[in-house]
Amino acid sequence: MSSKDFVDLLEEQGYQNAGLCMFSPAIMAPIANRLLNEAYGDSGDNLSVPMYHIGSESEVRYLAGNYSSASLIHTKVSIDVLEKIPGAVMLVTEAGVGASTAQTLGLLENGQTKRFENREHSFYSFAEEHLAAKQTEQENQIFSMENIREKVSKATSFQFETPEELDIRREILATIEGLGPLIARAVNTPAHGGIGHNQPPPEMALLQSIGTSLTVNINIIKTEVLSGHPDAETVVEAISVVKAAGEEVADFLCRTQEQVKSIGSKALAAAIISGVLALIWNTITWVSAVLGLPIL
Repeated sequence: MSSKDFVDLLEEQGYQNAGLCMFSPAIMAPIANRLLNEAYGDSGDNLSVPMYHIGSESEVRYLAGNYSSASLIHTKVSIDVLEKIPGAVMLVTEAGVGASTAQTLGLLENGQTKRFENREHSFYSFAEEHLAAKQTEQENQIFSMENIREKVSKATSFQFETPEELDIRREILATIEGLGPLIARAVNTPAHGGIGHNQPPPEMALLQSIGTSLTVNINIIKTEVLSGHPDAETVVEAISVVKAAGEEVADFLCRTQEQVKSIGSKALAAAIISGVLALIWNTITWVSAVLGLPIL
């Protein structure tokens, strides 16, 4: 159901506040935090609690946060942001969740919100049971593109042309097909734009350097994916640059809310960020399939 339908349902049931337990894959958290800041109108890291994956205690796989009471408006905003973050999960409970348990109300997972009732969870019990994750107080390593780069460099064999690998390749190409025109639309300004000319000013003037960085590296990924024997290290290097550029797009959106304030402009920026996130996720999933081991 949509975030509006879910929040309307809570309101009909008499709720004024809810408890939120938010989780994002660590590799997605920088962009997720930027988008949450833009949505909330604040700053800082909303997702900052380090969670390691049980069985791999040296690596922080999730960053979590905001296990506290929230208004229904705040709940809807949080859903609207996190449903765009691949791998993000949010448990919605009655107010008061944290170290203590609360009655569950809903669950955001795989980009979809659904009712999730008749259970009781604390922040910690949900993380352990649903995500196989625990909070760490140690200075553990946050899982990053560098970890993936290291795994690829040490790989001795690759699994190409398996049904799974070919399916993910198609998903990557479909994502690139939709993302390319959005980037071009955001950076290409009309030669004679503005008042008194036939062409209006651009919806959103994304910095040329960001657009170029995205376009060049997306094309590198496309070339490799289309080849018979893709170079996994080249793909990882390119997606690292795409990830960094995606963070710049999110920063751009947050910094220029007054200038980029039309519905069309915001939608364009959001679509680019969503496309970048999907490309990062699909590409890392592809690398995982090629290496034959779990990464995310």
